[in-house]
Amino acid sequence: MADKTNTIFRALDRKASAITEFTMRQYRTKISTWVVLITGLVVISLLMLFY
Repeated sequence: MADKTNTIFRALDRKASAITEFTMRQYRTKISTWVVLITGLVVISLLMLFY
């Protein structure tokens, strides 16, 4: 069970870094950061709902 939890958190860490990278890319290209912010909030809300 601990191994499964570890892989879940590893996957979440990978997703978090991908989201951060995506946000930075959005910031550089000057596309609406509100979309990124709302998407991040939705993802965090879903994670809090299920974990």
